[in-house]
Amino acid sequence: MRLPVNWRSAVAVIEAAHAAGLPVSSHIAYPLPLIAAGIDGKEHMGQAGERSDDTIYDDILQLSSRANLWVVPTIIGFSATVRVMDEPGLLDHPDTAPFLTPFLRWWAQRLPASSRTPYARFAATARESARKLIAAGIVVGAGADTPYLPWALHAELEELVKAGMSPSQAIAAATSVAARIIGAEQEIGTIEPGKLADLIVLNADPLENIGNTRSIWRVIKGGEIYDPEVVRDAAKQIVTQAPSTP
Repeated sequence: MRLPVNWRSAVAVIEAAHAAGLPVSSHIAYPLPLIAAGIDGKEHMGQAGERSDDTIYDDILQLSSRANLWVVPTIIGFSATVRVMDEPGLLDHPDTAPFLTPFLRWWAQRLPASSRTPYARFAATARESARKLIAAGIVVGAGADTPYLPWALHAELEELVKAGMSPSQAIAAATSVAARIIGAEQEIGTIEPGKLADLIVLNADPLENIGNTRSIWRVIKGGEIYDPEVVRDAAKQIVTQAPSTP
């Protein structure tokens, strides 16, 4: 079969990246030539125009498993739009507003009301697809794809638990599994001697309730300890100096 030019280019990128020791992911789609070329994974579920657009079919699950693909569903990437449309006050929440530059506020509010229905459908598809991926044992990583909600990754962990993960599995999806996905497991992802000291210390047990990942007592970045309130205050200063929307 003669491949379209864009697929041939993508295959060439995969081959070159692997020759350099770099993993490669795809954006939404599952073109079979890319699987055959050894692509490592994909991001997003729900608006692909393929056999996981309305529901993920068994052949896609089998293909993902046999190709050892990982998938980052980004459920919150779709459901966040619905949440902001239904609850515009979220943008002024104390956990959101200090980090929301004028551009990001514009980004969060840019879509017309008519977008709610398709985004709700995308979110529902992503949830169902994630549930099937998890049940099939496919490697699932945590990602948000939502720049205007600083707590979006916490919300994604909650979505993954609803989709069938245990809290510990969801935490791993955002830490050790995520590190393996990007090829950085030697530096980050687990607490071990020699790895970067990037941690959060919580006030409550996330294994009892995954929502407790939001209850942050301290942030440790590169061995430096930060008080979340100090981080919020610093963010407010930066946001007030941020450029306005285009």
